[in-house]
This record gives sequence, structure tokens and C-alpha cells, in this order.
Amino acid sequence: MSDQDQQSGVVAAAQDKIEIPHMSPYDVGNTLSVILHKDSPIPADVKILELHGPSTYSTVLSVSVSGRLLGSTEPSVRAILKICDRHFAEGLREEYKVGPWSLEKERCYADALASGRAAEFMWLLDTDDDVEAPAEPWDEAQNEVFIQSWYNDLCNDETRAYECLESLQGRQIPRFLSKVTVSRNPFAQVEGCGVDDNAFDIRGVLIEYIPGPSLEDLAEHVPPEHWQYCVDEAVQTVRTYANLPFLNKDVKTRNVIVSPAAMGWHHARVVMIDFGLC
Repeated sequence: MSDQDQQSGVVAAAQDKIEIPHMSPYDVGNTLSVILHKDSPIPADVKILELHGPSTYSTVLSVSVSGRLLGSTEPSVRAILKICDRHFAEGLREEYKVGPWSLEKERCYADALASGRAAEFMWLLDTDDDVEAPAEPWDEAQNEVFIQSWYNDLCNDETRAYECLESLQGRQIPRFLSKVTVSRNPFAQVEGCGVDDNAFDIRGVLIEYIPGPSLEDLAEHVPPEHWQYCVDEAVQTVRTYANLPFLNKDVKTRNVIVSPAAMGWHHARVVMIDFGLC
């Protein structure tokens, strides 16, 4: 988005030829009201500290969370919040050619939820492996249901991956802290939709924050004498989980973080991240 768009608070929806308010809740400095799904649902306010890259698939945020809610003695804990929000899935929407989100598309989605069409189409998506290649283009409501269904799978897969890789948490992969639901969002109130707020739930996961450069940027941040150690550690992680009932389809150097240790780079923690596509 250009600086001019941000200043005016307006986003142009190219396909719909309408203007919609800039309503992103994910700007740095904002506070999100979320539900942490631990032993029981826990309401929490998290402050956004940093937005990590564009929202291609997930929206990835560094957030500050009350340490008490995570069993820490620290007043606040920095964590990564990955949010599966179809409204801002720029890369995913472009990949499937559904166009930018707009209020008009949200009203179509709301109408489909209220009429039961959305539930029927969601069931079709979940049961028909060939449904992703329709003979005729889907309508706007079906496109929104498809993106929501895709995100449901993404969030479920990432949660199951952390369960499968529990033995690696805290060292070779981040610690999984909680499943999350954004309890309120600016799109839940679409006038006349007749649908409860929970039909617009936005889900995500809260995981341990790992500081440091990615393996992709190793040469820019880590002395050459430690490169082999970092690469060997990353390869060993892949070999370790190769023996588990788990297939990671997104193994790449960008998804490995090299976190410096107090003793120096030769004791760096090399961590695999991002298990949505598995």
C-alpha cells in the first residue's frame, strides 16, 4: 500500500471498483483482544510490536503477552502470533485469483453463511479432492468460503505439526504456546447479515519468539567459521523429524532461524519454523 493510501485511510479494491475503509487491526502499536485456548479459554490483550513481512499466507506478528498468562515470572513475554486472516491474505488471494477483499465480498460471504450455502460449499471442499478445479468460476461468496476453508486447514495442520514434533519443541523448533482466536474483528459487523460474530472467527497460533537471522541471510550476519555448524544443525533437525509421521512441504533456508547464544555463534540455536504447509 502506498503512503498516500495509508494517509487517506482508503484501500482501493481493484475488482469491485469501490473504496473501503483501511481497517487493518494489525498495525504496529495496536492492541488485539484474543482468546488463548489453553486448558480453558483465556481472554488476553496482546500488543503488536512488529509485523514480519507481507501477509502472503499468514499474518505474522511479534506481540507482547502478559507473562502470567504463559506461566512466566516476567511481566511480559515477546511471542510470535501467526494469524490466518483471509481478509489480508494478499499472496493467497493472488495465487487463487480471487481478487482483493472488499466489504461487498464480505456481505456476499455473510449472506451465504446465513442461508446455509457456505456450510454446504465448505462440506464439498472438505470431501471432494477435485473441487479446486471447477468448470465454471465460483461466485464471490464461494471464493471467500474457499479461502476460509484453506485457512482452516492451514491452522489445523500447524497445530497438529507442533503436537507431532513435541519432543523437538524448545530446542530445534519453537515452543507452542497456545491456539488463538481473535475475539473481535472489524469485519464481524456486516449490516443485515444475520450471523453471529463467531462465523467470522479469525484463528491463529502463538509460538515462542526466536531472535536472529534466517539461514538464508547467514553470510550477512554470522562469521564464516560458524556456517558449517549452522547448516549441519539445520540438516540434523530435518533428519530427526524424518522419522516421525510428519511431512514438511515448506523446507527452505528462510524457514530456519539462527539464534545467537551468550557463548557465541558456535553455540547458536538453529531453529526450524513455519509448519503450516505440512
